[in-house]
This record gives sequence, C-alpha cells and structure tokens, in this order.
Amino acid sequence: MFASHKSVRSPIGIDVGRREIKAVQLVRGTGTLRVAAAMLLPRPADGITPLDAEVRRLSDALDRGGFIGRRIVLAVPGEKLISSVLELPRSSAVPVTQMARMELARNHRCPPDSLEMGCWELPAAARAAKSAQVMAVACRHEDANAILDRFESFGLDVVGLDVRACALARVTAPLAPADGGVTAVLELGWTAANLVLLYRGNVVYERKVADAGFDRLHAELCKKLHVEPDVADYLLADAGLGVTPGDANAAPPDARALMTAHLESLAADVSASLSYAAHQYDDSGIASLLLCGAGAAVPGVDRHLAGLLKIAARKVGPADIAPCPPGQSSACTSPATLVAMGMAMFETDD
Repeated sequence: MFASHKSVRSPIGIDVGRREIKAVQLVRGTGTLRVAAAMLLPRPADGITPLDAEVRRLSDALDRGGFIGRRIVLAVPGEKLISSVLELPRSSAVPVTQMARMELARNHRCPPDSLEMGCWELPAAARAAKSAQVMAVACRHEDANAILDRFESFGLDVVGLDVRACALARVTAPLAPADGGVTAVLELGWTAANLVLLYRGNVVYERKVADAGFDRLHAELCKKLHVEPDVADYLLADAGLGVTPGDANAAPPDARALMTAHLESLAADVSASLSYAAHQYDDSGIASLLLCGAGAAVPGVDRHLAGLLKIAARKVGPADIAPCPPGQSSACTSPATLVAMGMAMFETDD
C-alpha cells in the first residue's frame, strides 16, 4: 500500500468526532505494519468542523504525541458526503466513471465539475449483463475546500479526503473471512450508527441510522434518571452492560433498561439490512459483525448485540490489526480510533 522496501511513515489519519479527535499514524515495512502513534484528544466544542483553537491544539498535540510529519488524511464529514448506488448501462464509448459523475450530478442538481468523486462497480449477485451497479461517493468542491482551508491554515498538509466506509474496508481487510463471505462493520458513533457491508474487499452497502447515536442514550440517562452528564458518562464508559446485575459496580436496573432498549431498537434496524445482504449474496451469508466507534467501547455492547442479532460480534481497535507502541494502549485498544487507522492507510501519490 505504501510502496517501499524500507520502513515508511504513513500520513496521519485524523477522525474528527463530536466528542473527540482521533489520530493514528502507521509504519509500514516490507510485509509488516505497526502503529507508530495513536491519540484520543477530547473536544471542548461540539460541531462538525473543529474551531481554529481546536485545530491549533491538535497540531501541538501531534508534535508531543510521537507523530512525525504534517501530512494528514481527513474524513469527509457525513453531512457533506454524497453517496448513491447507481444502475448504469455498459458502454464502450463512455467510461463508467464519467456516467456515474453525470448521473450523480443530475440526482443532486449540481454541475458535474463541482464534485470530487470516486466510484466502484459492485459485485452484485444478480443483475442484467448490459448494466453495471456502481456505488458513487462525492463531495462538493466548496465543502472540500472549507475542510482543507481550516487545517492547512495551521501548517497541516491535507494529502487526502477519505470516505469513512472506505477507511473501514481497508482497515478490516485482515479480518475478512477466507471464504469470501460478507463482513458487516457497525460503527457506533456519538451522533449516529453507520452500518457498512463488505464483500470481496468492496463496500457494497452503507446505511446510516441517524437516531441510533449514543448521544440520544446519554440524554435519556440524564433526563430519566435525573443524573448529571458526568454520571451518564460513567454509566456508559465503566458500567454499561458488562457487569452482572447485582454486582456492586453494575449499572442500576433502570439504566440497564434504557441501554437495552437503545440496542434493541438499533438491532431491529440492523437486522433488516443484514437480511438484505444475505439475500443479495446468499452464496456466502454474513460471516461476522465487527463493532467500532465510541459506542462499541461501552462494556457488554458486543455481547448484547450478538445475542439480539444471532451473529458473532466483536469490538475492534487498532491493536487487533497491528502491533502498537507501549504506553499508548488506551488509544490503540479503543474501537473509537479504528476509522482513523483506516484513514492512515489511505493511498497517496507520493
């Protein structure tokens, strides 16, 4: 992925979340990969784009955290990402990429040359031979420039804008089943959950569940239990569903009930998507469910979702993919930093 016969530092993958900024840098040698540095930086502000003061703080923190260089890769914010699955005619005269750009621009009523776009053909199980099913992702130039300007004004060199689903496909590739089955990756974010289905190394399906963010569960805990936000933080981060009821460290029954209801609602939505994938790719079925994102760190979430969905589930952090440096175990084992690791694997021209 980083063509060299010696150890090479990757760009720094930066994932800006609502509560934290995650950063990961890799070192790739001949046939080897390891994490060089990883970091979770709390955010004082809550917004899509970090404030100037936050970017300045990030830049300083990278220097202190063992990161080398100023080359970074950023994720296109979900609110700015355009994504569609297109059914396009096959033609030797017009490239699929050009047709996808025209169709995507028409659907979103914007000029074709106003988009940064990427696309790939889906290995759909059954479709007419004269058509191609293509997933296209894009970001308007004006939105991309706003992201670039914010970070580059503080001396950071943005060498790529990445798509979260593609980052997840790259970083979870070592965990893909040998028989080529479908892998489901569920990112449990603060403001939404995002389900990505991977088949033969390709993103074949993506669904955002907007009302399944853990911010809603956090707000429910505060409101219905009449507790302060820091108490709700404790219930999610330390107690969760991982401690047996009745244990001194277990969450109270009413807190467990709220967490369970949140996961049951999410599982119902995810189950429908998994059924779709099983129907489309019935030669393989669903091989596994990988969990990442801040919500995946809640104790017991993996076990509870596995029981609800009747499928093996596991939370995944950078340490499950590659060796990590001592002293950074918290960031390396956290499933919240997995997307940043995938972005650090972004292929650049240099």
